[in-house]
Formats: sequence, structure tokens, C-alpha cells
Amino acid sequence: MLKKFLFSVVFSMAFTMACIAQETETVQNPTSVAENAVAVFPKFQGGDHKLSLNKYAMKHYVIPNGFQGKGVLIVDFTIDTKGKVKNIRVINDLGYGSAESAIKLLKKMPRWTPAYNAKGEPIEFINQLKITMSNLSQQVQH
Repeated sequence: MLKKFLFSVVFSMAFTMACIAQETETVQNPTSVAENAVAVFPKFQGGDHKLSLNKYAMKHYVIPNGFQGKGVLIVDFTIDTKGKVKNIRVINDLGYGSAESAIKLLKKMPRWTPAYNAKGEPIEFINQLKITMSNLSQQVQH
């Protein structure tokens, strides 16, 4: 699978602090904005949210055959009110099927605990997955 290069894959989740309001009307008063603000961020299954997510990604992400590059693959996705991943969108594709592999990873991902607003209602949340791929001879920056 990896003929000439060995790659290290480092996964990190970067919360975008963007929340999609459940209502389609224009929010104009500060109270409505505060009510739809994220009070509890979504969590991936497992005790330590980031560690569990990294373990899942490391186990299920497949480096495409023929990939000989390096860089950061970035994919946005929405965690809906039931914790399901949807609206997957590639922001930075490294080519050779790397984005398709990330999309497969996200589509097979188990449900999350959704985000909640100040009223305790589940809300949709836009999240971002960054996959850094580099030669082992180069240092991976965290």
C-alpha cells in the first residue's frame, strides 16, 4: 500500500465555533442569539473525547494507494441534533483519493453526543476534521 514513503497520519479535531441555528428566521435580538449559542459542545463516544476520536480515525482512515504527498486534508461536517454526521464538505484536498477516504471515514462514524444550547435543546454544529500527512523523516507539528 505504501511503496516508497512511510507516512504518519495525525488527526485533530478543530471546533469551528460555528453553530447552525435551528430556526430559519433572521435572528436580530441578542436574546435569540444567546439562546442558540452553544452551551455544550458535541462529543465523540468514549471517555476522553479527543483521544477516542483520534483512535477511531487512526484505525479507520485508509491512506490511498499511490499517495505520495504531504499536507493537511481539511473536511467540514455537521453534527445534527441526533448526533449524526451530515453535510460533509472537502475544504482542502491532497489528491489521490485522500478526500474520498476521509469522507468514507466520516460516513461510517458512530453517532456523537450532539451540541446543546443554553435551554438544553440539541442544536446542529459545524465541525472540522484535519488530517496531517507527512513523511516520517519530517517532524509533525501539533
